[in-house]
Amino acid sequence: MKLNNFIIFISFFLFISCEKNENKKSKVEIYLTNKRIESYEGVKTKNLNDTLKYKELLDRFSQFSIKIDTVHNDIIFAGAFDIKNMDLEDHPLISDDEILKFNFDTSKIVMKKSAINKITNLNWKMGNSFGRQFVLCIDKKPVICGYFYNSSSSFLSNTYQIFIDDYKLINSEVEYKIYFGKDLKTPNLKNSNEFYKLISERNL
Repeated sequence: MKLNNFIIFISFFLFISCEKNENKKSKVEIYLTNKRIESYEGVKTKNLNDTLKYKELLDRFSQFSIKIDTVHNDIIFAGAFDIKNMDLEDHPLISDDEILKFNFDTSKIVMKKSAINKITNLNWKMGNSFGRQFVLCIDKKPVICGYFYNSSSSFLSNTYQIFIDDYKLINSEVEYKIYFGKDLKTPNLKNSNEFYKLISERNL
């Protein structure tokens, strides 16, 4: 009899544990990097073989701030980058409860109104005038790495970017668009299967 009761108890415990895990919602958060992460794109100016060819670019911009796309003879102000968890700030800039939904067709993210001040009042010291790096994470796992940018900047990013003053306020919600590249394309984030799957499961 005691053995049967014990088996029933264990079965009930396992059932409750599985139910909790199934109902556990993934956390979607936006972090800032705790330092400027160097882009893996392009060539460092100090490593250029033909500095005369790029003299005009080097004269115009700080050689410590840019990298060069030697194929297209173009400047990379804010290129794509990879990060590790240790590169993130301890606490998210935008918390999970502030991120409300995501529109994959328009590449727009909807957040609570409280996000506006957090994004607008960023510390730009690590931006080098070329954006402030952010990382959209799911359960602290990096999914999208990009830059917060001022829309008046002439030095656009090669990768994902959100303009801090380009938003639409709708009552208590605010909508920001994620762009990609210097041509400001609308990225197809459905290609990121894991991101699309997890966001869809949240019914955002």
